[in-house]
Amino acid sequence: DSMSAGLTLTPAGVPGLSLSVDWFRTELDDVITLDPDTQLILESCADFGAAEACRRVRRYADGSIEQVDARHMNAARLASEGYDFDVGYSTNLGPGTLDARLMATYLARRELQSFAESDRTDTAGLRHFQEAFSSWRGLGYVAYSQEAWSASWQVQYVGEIEECQESDFLPADAFFVGPDKDVTRET
Repeated sequence: DSMSAGLTLTPAGVPGLSLSVDWFRTELDDVITLDPDTQLILESCADFGAAEACRRVRRYADGSIEQVDARHMNAARLASEGYDFDVGYSTNLGPGTLDARLMATYLARRELQSFAESDRTDTAGLRHFQEAFSSWRGLGYVAYSQEAWSASWQVQYVGEIEECQESDFLPADAFFVGPDKDVTRET
């Protein structure tokens, strides 16, 4: 399900100016997630008895954990909500045209519910394994064009992103694989 609403203003007193704000909310079921959170799989099985999570945990005969299957999976639900802002201005300047635009998005929430029985995790503003969703991002540009030539400058802003929580079950570097990292372990 998706819902959105917006407002655009083009004031008559300032020709070439455009201002807009849009609100959006999207909710999706059965979303394929990348690199599921191992901690969440273990907690969903232990705390909520989530059948899909428990099927992903393989145990030794003594009950200790042998392996957690953290491959891509269909999550129960993904929901996001936020606002888009846009300010644009265009005017004739000398023999050409000057265009300027500033666009920004505020991600108010991005909730992932991995299993039907588990809690929702808000990942807005977090680096959650391989995915990163800053709360604020923006793009601005200025361009000047005249007949067959043009020049432009643009800048992109990506807001602060907080690291995700460490797992109680895995070492801090469990998800780092580099050329000098030995990922095999003798058991």
